[in-house]
Amino acid sequence: MVSILIAISFILHLLAFFWIILLSIRVNKSKEINAKQVEVQKEIEDMFQAYLLEMKEENEKLLHIIEESGKTNKVKPLAQTATSEPINDMQTSYKPSPLLQGKIAKQTYQSQKPQQRASLTNEKPNNYVPPVPVGEEQFEQSFTSQVFRLNADGLSAGEIARKLNRGKTEIELLLKFREQSK
Repeated sequence: MVSILIAISFILHLLAFFWIILLSIRVNKSKEINAKQVEVQKEIEDMFQAYLLEMKEENEKLLHIIEESGKTNKVKPLAQTATSEPINDMQTSYKPSPLLQGKIAKQTYQSQKPQQRASLTNEKPNNYVPPVPVGEEQFEQSFTSQVFRLNADGLSAGEIARKLNRGKTEIELLLKFREQSK
């Protein structure tokens, strides 16, 4: 009787040690994962800091360009700016905001001679004639539109599947997605 109890105790001790080892392995894995996450987080923070620093430098360049253009208050006509050499790499990649574009357009318009402005506003639009299709064009409905049309005609998913040689589940999914999107 005592030997049986000792054997049971020995087996229970082995199971306990086995579970302790499994739990320690899981804890170590979670610690490794946390360490990797901390590394990735630091890398992302460094990347964001570099990106923000780059954005700050570009903003400072832009402010400098705006301040210089504000001092001169002269806007070159579009024909001259297209052929002129860029001052720096910011000028080629910078696209002004719509508000700034409006101001530039207004200054350019006001700098033109009255005769040029009159010719721009008095021009008659060309009479546009759209192209006329030659012959009768036939369009083939997409699979999805065929399914929706047949469903609107009152056919069930099984009937639509048989008619279009597709799976019933595929048809049901399409119809279900359409109902959810409404």
